[in-house]
Amino acid sequence: MLILALSFFICQPKRLWKLILSFSPFFLMLALIYFLLGLFGFGMSMEYWLHYGSTRTMLLASSLLYMQIAFRFLNLEALLELPLPIHSLKYIILGKHLYEVASTAYSELCVFSDFMPMNQAVKQSFMGRIRIKLVVILALVSFVISEATIKGEMIDERIRHCWPERN
Repeated sequence: MLILALSFFICQPKRLWKLILSFSPFFLMLALIYFLLGLFGFGMSMEYWLHYGSTRTMLLASSLLYMQIAFRFLNLEALLELPLPIHSLKYIILGKHLYEVASTAYSELCVFSDFMPMNQAVKQSFMGRIRIKLVVILALVSFVISEATIKGEMIDERIRHCWPERN
């Protein structure tokens, strides 16, 4: 709750609402999965799955909002000035880049999925909309994994050439 209040004061309310709406499919899908686990009684009771699921969903929401706040104040130069070894900084740099790529690519993937002929039906059923969202999430995950592989190798190569190991 503190992160949400802090986000409200740091970001403009319109931008914060847009951010929450863009992440809402992830939150809803996570909540739906935990609800279904409780409904079908996988191992634990319904109360357990609802409590466990709501905790995890709030953790995801606050983590994403916290990253937005942190990335708003940190630029690449500030990250490089941190007193950390370069092998630790590479994960921060890669994480910042992947988060920016994922947040911009999600809306583009939604637009591309809307252009598919099978998704242009006049009235999509509930399961049809879920299927479309799952396709978008799968495309986003595969895109981020390929981007992580490419950028991770580029960062490792640059570290190897610019910061040689001391023997």
